[in-house]
Amino acid sequence: MNVGIMITSSHPQANNDTIEKYCFGNSEYNCTLVGGLYSWKEMMQYTNQPAGQGICPNGWHIPDDLDWQILEGAVDSEYGIGDLVWGNNGWRGSDAGGNLKQTGTSLWEPPNTGATDAFGFSAQPAGYFVQNAFWGGGYKAYFWSSKYPQKYFRNMDYNQSNIRRNLGDNVAAFSVRCIKD
Repeated sequence: MNVGIMITSSHPQANNDTIEKYCFGNSEYNCTLVGGLYSWKEMMQYTNQPAGQGICPNGWHIPDDLDWQILEGAVDSEYGIGDLVWGNNGWRGSDAGGNLKQTGTSLWEPPNTGATDAFGFSAQPAGYFVQNAFWGGGYKAYFWSSKYPQKYFRNMDYNQSNIRRNLGDNVAAFSVRCIKD
């Protein structure tokens, strides 16, 4: 997702009726290439409503943790929808991450393990922003969920074919995907 106005990393995203985004390396080009990075509060537009609209366009919503678990089960070749593995934190599944990553190494660093983009999700390695610095561009894709209060995220790496679920916080900024209502 690439919506809002770029602010530099020296400024915090704020509840000010303007959607604000970070662009990796403070370069608008990177937002155009791989999308913006949003804090959890900014993504949710300062509400705590799971599966709410947040920064998504009308008719769309921020996926909650269950939406992500269903997607993971639908795209993994070994662990289907409803498998208990999807409720775990850490690296899980078999090839869900690879099946969601954009293929090739034009954006992802080699080896881009397992990348097939078999379902057209085309996850790109936008990296993330935390502690006033950008990290992981070319190597990592992080996506928020709207689960509250846990604030789960999903992570795909250049050298992994599975997918990671873990807890985020209010100081990190990650990529966002929306789901049609």
